[in-house]
Amino acid sequence: MLKDYFIRRELIKGLSKALGTTVDMTIYTENVIANTQELLYSLCRDVAWNNTLRNMETLMKININPHTLRSEQSTPEEWTEAQDTARKLTSLPIMIDDSSSMSIDSIRVQACFLKSCGKCDIIFIDYLQLGDMKNHSKENRNREQEVAIAARKAKLLAKEMNYPVVLLSQLNREAENRFAGRPQLSDLRESGAIEQNADIVLLLHRPALYKVATDKESGYPTEGLGILSIAKHRNGETGNVYFSHNKSMTKISDYVPPMEWLMKQAR
Repeated sequence: MLKDYFIRRELIKGLSKALGTTVDMTIYTENVIANTQELLYSLCRDVAWNNTLRNMETLMKININPHTLRSEQSTPEEWTEAQDTARKLTSLPIMIDDSSSMSIDSIRVQACFLKSCGKCDIIFIDYLQLGDMKNHSKENRNREQEVAIAARKAKLLAKEMNYPVVLLSQLNREAENRFAGRPQLSDLRESGAIEQNADIVLLLHRPALYKVATDKESGYPTEGLGILSIAKHRNGETGNVYFSHNKSMTKISDYVPPMEWLMKQAR
């Protein structure tokens, strides 16, 4: 009972303060909402919200209809595998928020709430430049500065929550002017702060898209070949990881060189 009274008292104090800031037109509406959400989410640590969480999981859990995955290029075996994979995905504790306007601050509020309830171990943000970066302060910032601040907030979120934040980012078009279109760190779009804040930077590349028959570094034939370049690793080595790419299924797997290539190397 004491615990319950304490929570109610804190809720009354917090909501009274929120009511006061709501009528204060000098405070941005987004900040009022974010602060109120943070209050409610912080109090949920001491409240049994199991029913609410179950409802949230039902609404946000991945819902994939296997019948929407059909492709004319897929074999019966691949189609069966896609159905099995879809069924497995629907049972995973993955929560998706596809709101049209999301900022790092709003992601942080939701992450705090889910973590406090033991429901968050990793965050994927797809993608950074698509996030809401409205400047609610009186500072005049350009796009590069906004992206830099968002990247920094994502890094602080990972440190605060002590779990990985996987941040997807667009690349600029400079790579298209390079041999085989191979991307590099300087191609991260709109801000060098993405590279500076990241612990690991992984760049994806498929040389076959640029009509290159053989990968220059590995010597592998490029048909069905994908390259994951570890361009930065704060606590480890950099280099390339090779994988197989199935275009018809948009699927990746471990790379096994073709038998013809293996026989040629054996000679």
